[in-house]
Amino acid sequence: ASHEAMLDGVTPLSRENVASLREETLRLSKMIEDLQLLAAAEAAALRLRPVRCDLAVIAGDAATGMRDAFAAAGVGFEQRLRPAVVRCDADRVREVVTNLLTNALKFTPAGGEVALESAPGTDRGGRIRVIDTGVGIGKDELPHVTERFYRGTSSTATAGGSGIGLAIVAELAHAHGGELLIVSEPGAGTRVTVTLPA
Repeated sequence: ASHEAMLDGVTPLSRENVASLREETLRLSKMIEDLQLLAAAEAAALRLRPVRCDLAVIAGDAATGMRDAFAAAGVGFEQRLRPAVVRCDADRVREVVTNLLTNALKFTPAGGEVALESAPGTDRGGRIRVIDTGVGIGKDELPHVTERFYRGTSSTATAGGSGIGLAIVAELAHAHGGELLIVSEPGAGTRVTVTLPA
């Protein structure tokens, strides 16, 4: 509508209006990209290439690409990576870790802390955990955070995004026969654990 208004001469063709259109275009582009990722995650069970992998190596690789983002945001980033060997699709699990770290960074203000852990599970599998000291999630919103396009009150107030990052994580965890557990409290941060079977 804004574009048509400018073409029709109803709204002036100004730098501010063009900048606004650009922001909307980028937002829609990101949403399309996220939808493609979600579709790929839903089909992952049909296309997984599980091999013997160490979760510490996968998590470390994902963390390497995020270090600069954490430094730029002024958020502390600690890695506590213990070997945990599972059969998984390394590329898909790397997506899981990247999504979890991106979420933690998005909702942790400057001066906060994020920790990435990997460890053996209790049933010979393994787990990846991301812990942050961010804004947290309310009890009424917690059951909905893995639903597509769901964005809680803290999400809409503090960060952008389409609201499907955790939906992708849940799909990929379940495709591997694993589980996703989220524990959070407003003002006290969030702990997200993905457990994968051996």
